[in-house]
Amino acid sequence: MQQISNKNYMAKEFYSQIKEILLEARHRVYQTANFEMVLAYWKIGKNIVEKQGGNEKSEYGKGLIKELSKQMTKDFGSGFSERNLRNMINLMNQRLCSRAYVEIRQMANEIKQALSDY
Repeated sequence: MQQISNKNYMAKEFYSQIKEILLEARHRVYQTANFEMVLAYWKIGKNIVEKQGGNEKSEYGKGLIKELSKQMTKDFGSGFSERNLRNMINLMNQRLCSRAYVEIRQMANEIKQALSDY
């Protein structure tokens, strides 16, 4: 009987190791995906501001956001309301400094390198 309980213990320990590997991988994937989405939203905000020529409150600027929202919602589903697009602009404005962008890209490359090591 002692051998059976040892085998059960070893099976539980083995399973715990396997489970931990999977949980760590899922966590890394989530972090990477989340980072890439923030970076994408930053880039969208940057492109909008550049297209508006800094005139968000002009008729052209308002119309651009409205039309972009309609098209993106059609193509990608919810999450691209006019308000959310303005939030993307705000995110970009908060991180306008090119140094911040360089740091974001460096972090992305470090994350990708760390993941490729596994």
